[in-house]
Amino acid sequence: MSEAPNKSNQPDLGAAEKFSFFPEPPQRWIDGLRDYLRDLPELNILLEGNFESTDEQLGQAWGRALGDWNRTEPIITDASFQNHPSKILLFQKAIAEALKSISIFHARNNLQYTDAGNSYSINDKHREFQPLIDRYENAYELAKVNVKAHINMDAAWGHVHTDFNRGANFLSGF
Repeated sequence: MSEAPNKSNQPDLGAAEKFSFFPEPPQRWIDGLRDYLRDLPELNILLEGNFESTDEQLGQAWGRALGDWNRTEPIITDASFQNHPSKILLFQKAIAEALKSISIFHARNNLQYTDAGNSYSINDKHREFQPLIDRYENAYELAKVNVKAHINMDAAWGHVHTDFNRGANFLSGF
């Protein structure tokens, strides 16, 4: 008797053997990102009540957001999910990263065909994601540069009163 086929086309590793390049964010952050994206079974009518993105995929979006922050100069300190200086910026970047991933899925699975003079498209929404991705990316990049500059000034000059110190991190409990 043969084994059932692996539908993911990836090796089936036990949970202890799975590897990720990204640190794992708290589950409430994954749930918050899913809620913001409205990736809820009751709203996913065309997906027959399933999620569009897995918890792992949304966790990777958070990880890519954190990685981007830590790779961008000035490199101040390695931020983590717990000590990130602006969780709202991290959230903006995670949204952009999740939308990019969903867009890639739609672009890869785009199919256009004609039958009996009628044209049909499947998964042709990837172009509609780009303005959203751009909006979140641009807002994030501009704010990231400003926040990092203010943090760098605070560190270099002792304590400089900047706008960042006056509540830019209002999602500290996120």
